[in-house]
Amino acid sequence: MKKIYIAGCGGMLGEAFYIQFRNDYLLKCTDKDVNEKWLSFLDFRDYEAYRKDVLEFRPDYLFHLGAYTDLEYCELNVPMS
Repeated sequence: MKKIYIAGCGGMLGEAFYIQFRNDYLLKCTDKDVNEKWLSFLDFRDYEAYRKDVLEFRPDYLFHLGAYTDLEYCELNVPMS
């Protein structure tokens, strides 16, 4: 069975990926907010921990779904051209 590693999987998009692929692939779903039993804790901002976890799992596919979602912070910190 092929394997998929999904980082930043705790949101709505991550859950949709989980539902779509859970029956046909071996999944490793990670997030810094473990709010579902199918999620494992991993803060991908810790590059070494992220790298180690991915290399140990040896996925066939890697999806990185993490995003900064604080809209006010993003609006205030976007450089204006």
